[in-house]
Amino acid sequence: YRGARTEWGLKGVTPEPQDLKIIAASLETEGIYLLDQREQRLILINKKGELIKQFASTKWEDMKGIAVTPDEKNVYVLSGNSIYQVKL
Repeated sequence: YRGARTEWGLKGVTPEPQDLKIIAASLETEGIYLLDQREQRLILINKKGELIKQFASTKWEDMKGIAVTPDEKNVYVLSGNSIYQVKL
């Protein structure tokens, strides 16, 4: 580790997430993907913490995981025993 500590926070995400279940990111992706169980939504932010998009569904009552396609055009949300495709 050779970095400097910097301040970071979410910008433009309302309401503010209260129950984040999953945070997914990698060096290969442009975005950071957050699953907010309380609001039943998928939040996409950039690596500066700025909101890009957010999606919500009443079907996402029990979010357990996500998978992002390598081209970042689709996200798959696992909720309960179902998988939902979200086109970005």
